[in-house]
Amino acid sequence: MKGAHSATAFRLFFLASLLGVGVQIHAEDVSITAPATALNTRFPPASIRSEAQAQAALSEVSEANARAEWAAYDQKVQCQSRFFVTGCVKDVESELRAAQAQIKRVEVEANRYLRRAKDAEHEQHRQAALKQAQEDDARLAQDRERTQADFERRRQEAAQREADAKTQEAQRAAQAAEAAARQQAKIQQAAQPSGLDAAPAARAENVRAYQDKQRAAQQRRAELAQRRAERAAREASAGNQPPAAAAAGAAAAGSTTGGAVNPPQ
Repeated sequence: MKGAHSATAFRLFFLASLLGVGVQIHAEDVSITAPATALNTRFPPASIRSEAQAQAALSEVSEANARAEWAAYDQKVQCQSRFFVTGCVKDVESELRAAQAQIKRVEVEANRYLRRAKDAEHEQHRQAALKQAQEDDARLAQDRERTQADFERRRQEAAQREADAKTQEAQRAAQAAEAAARQQAKIQQAAQPSGLDAAPAARAENVRAYQDKQRAAQQRRAELAQRRAERAAREASAGNQPPAAAAAGAAAAGSTTGGAVNPPQ
């Protein structure tokens, strides 16, 4: 609406200039600084304290800039009807820069708040992640301690079971040995002859001992005869005497070595 009115005023001024008619155009007075003043009133310094306020301030900053620029355009159009056009335009531009500086102050503060809020959010996330990592480390350490303690408990229990098993095994072995000793004692006691049968039992034991000695003597004579025969064979092979004579001599020697032993009575 304002743009259409300004364009119409400019066209009327242009037509009046062509016709040589001194026509004074009175356009609607629009203040360049009004949007900036309203914005600074709504958001004074250090008043932005939330992200919602910062977003609202940035939205109004865009609107205030647009309104100030349109107002400056309208006033520049009006400057065309004045005698000192250049000075008028410079004044309008100076007023626009002042308004934009006020608007910029709100924009900078809003962006600063959002940046700090974002940094604070990042720091909060970092602290939360650090806390979570520390809690995880502590939980893992506790798990390791519990696992180690459980392992040590099971190891001690296994060692105790093994020691108990060895103790029980030793006890059973001692009991078995004791029982075997008692049983052997009973057997020996049962096998021992009484006083009346002691002499025959002794004689039988002597006979068994004699027979054992006889068998040992016969075995020794046989071994000696074999060694002599082997020696005679070696000597015969060396040319000392015929093998038959050597063997006969060895046999004769073997037959005369051990005498007969009468059995004990």
